[in-house]
Amino acid sequence: MFGKNNTKQTEPEVNTIIGEKTTFEGIITTETSLKIEGTMKGDIRSSGHVIIGTTGFVDGNINAGNLYVAGKINGDVNVQQKTQFVSGGYLHGNIISNDISMEIGSVIDGMCKTNNGMEGLEYKSLSQKNKELPTSEDKTIEV
Repeated sequence: MFGKNNTKQTEPEVNTIIGEKTTFEGIITTETSLKIEGTMKGDIRSSGHVIIGTTGFVDGNINAGNLYVAGKINGDVNVQQKTQFVSGGYLHGNIISNDISMEIGSVIDGMCKTNNGMEGLEYKSLSQKNKELPTSEDKTIEV
C-alpha cells in the first residue's frame, strides 16, 4: 500500500482538461474523465477518472470513480474505486476510497479510510496507550 511501486503509474485517456495557467470557479459534473493542470475552485463530481496533474490545484471537494493525484488538493475526497498518489501528490483533507496507493513523497494531511466492505482499522494514539507523544523539545526522529 505504501512505498514506491516498481510498475509505472499511467494516466487514463482524458476527455476534458483545465489547462495550466487556467482558473475555473464553480462545480464540474461529468461522466467522463477530467484532468486538472490549472486551478479549480469548487467541487468536482465525476463517475469517471479525475486526474490532478503536477501543476494542478483543487480547492474543493472531489467525488470520483477513480482519482490520480500528482498535484495538490485542499478538500475532502470520496472515490468509488481506486486512488493513486504519486510523488508530489498532496491532500489536505479527508479521503474515503475503495483502494489507495501512495508513492514515497506523497502526503495525506487528514483522515484516511478505505471503504472496501471491511471495517477500517481503528487508530489509537500513543496517549491512549498510556504513553505520551513526543514534544518539539524531544529529539528529532528521522523516518
